[in-house]
Parts: sequence; C-alpha cells; structure tokens
Amino acid sequence: MKKIETIEYTLPDWIGPYAINDDPSGLTDDEIEQIDKFIERQGIRIVDMLDDSDFKTSNDLTKVGDTCSTFIAHKINNPLCGL
Repeated sequence: MKKIETIEYTLPDWIGPYAINDDPSGLTDDEIEQIDKFIERQGIRIVDMLDDSDFKTSNDLTKVGDTCSTFIAHKINNPLCGL
C-alpha cells in the first residue's frame, strides 16, 4: 500500500516557481542544481508554498539568512513506486 507523507520545509522564496511549477526563470544553473539535489536527497515532491514569507536566519536549503516561506512537500513511502 502506498502511503504519502506530508512534510513542511522552510525554504527561500526564490525556489518556489522552479520547485512547484518547473519554471527556472531568473535562476542560475548552480541554484537549479542546488534545488534539484535537495529534492532528490529528501526524496520529495514540493507541491505548495504557504503565504507566510518572512526573513529567517536559517533555512532547510542554504542554512543562511534569506526571505523564506513554508513549503509543503509529499514523500511517497513505498520503495516500489517513485514520485
């Protein structure tokens, strides 16, 4: 049976368009690679971004201060099916 876990991450606002809608406009190749590696390492799919943007001294992607929001991700906990 497939179980989908919902996880919240604090991430920089600038990843939203790419992480949710696959829109890399305005991102560098290094930023895209950084986002892709984070998503792959966590085994998630980012599905939403809450409207709670605020400056945070650290976040789950870069560990440095940035304007961040809460991002909602899904993780499928079944080794037989992918995201």
